[in-house]
Amino acid sequence: MRPLMVFCVLSIALLPSTFASPEAAESKWRDFKARHAKQHAPHEELERRQRFLEKDAEIEAHNARYAAGLETFSRRHSQYSDLSDAEFAEVALGFTPAVNASDIPEAQLEEMPSMPQQFDWRSYGIMTPVKNQLYCGSCYAFAVAGALEAYLKWTTGRNFDLSEQDVVDCSYHIKGRMNNGCKGGWPTHVYNYYNQKDLVMENQYPYTSGTRRIRGQCQFYRPLTDFVQNRLNIRNLRPRNEDEMAQLLVSKGPLTVAIAADNEYKQFFNELGDGVFNNANAIGLSPNHAVVLAGLGVQNGQKYWLIKNSWGTEWGVGGYGKIARGLNMCGILKFGVFFVE
Repeated sequence: MRPLMVFCVLSIALLPSTFASPEAAESKWRDFKARHAKQHAPHEELERRQRFLEKDAEIEAHNARYAAGLETFSRRHSQYSDLSDAEFAEVALGFTPAVNASDIPEAQLEEMPSMPQQFDWRSYGIMTPVKNQLYCGSCYAFAVAGALEAYLKWTTGRNFDLSEQDVVDCSYHIKGRMNNGCKGGWPTHVYNYYNQKDLVMENQYPYTSGTRRIRGQCQFYRPLTDFVQNRLNIRNLRPRNEDEMAQLLVSKGPLTVAIAADNEYKQFFNELGDGVFNNANAIGLSPNHAVVLAGLGVQNGQKYWLIKNSWGTEWGVGGYGKIARGLNMCGILKFGVFFVE
């Protein structure tokens, strides 16, 4: 009877701690709506509430397994927890592969004598605060701006808070309108756009598409600063493996990369909390979301990448997440990296 008893105890431990009463469920739903300023039309309130509560039960069960050492990462609610998978993909991603990006020179990979086991650009004080693209497929703007802000801090010692709205509204005209506002874009075109005009700051051109869900009319701000006419030496490289990607990260600074972040195959990347995201369903998928690669390390024997996302600070841990390294997790190798040198 002893094996049966152990199995039963373990099974009970992996269940959510309580079955939510109607009052508790309603309290969670109200708190979620208040925290994210959610307002639903009467005809959709019931559906969105039901979807949220179903995800809540899944998250509790998953996190019980995580606490028992059976999962490598925890899950948590995000601002998107009341959306369907299709709605989430429409408003929270936005990486669109370009037909031709050959105008960006390839980088020359420099051999390094040894690679650190742990490396985090945050410890060098160059990573800028995590931002939130909200309900606009503008990750391409945030991923490039985040990497460029870090590069400028590293090379000039100055803080820059670049305007993503400027990119969403105005890079629409680059390369035959390949960037399409809240419907996605390509990081290369953003870098090209930055090379055609002066940098615009957030306080000059604030982000509004996250709530309006559409791009605005381009304002063509061109402020005269002491950074005028500084052309960026943009480079790209499709590494043959993740060791080469690690060399670039350590030697060149934070990188703009693309990963698969939707939930088509139940990856649950959009609900990442603590730990290292390692889901077999996400290996080698086609990327659809741009992020900033900010570090690498090892946790509990698992190598990982540290990424800076643009879904606010409630995602991951403070807006940063860890994904397994060495497995082409989330298709991170597929489209290569983009950076400035």
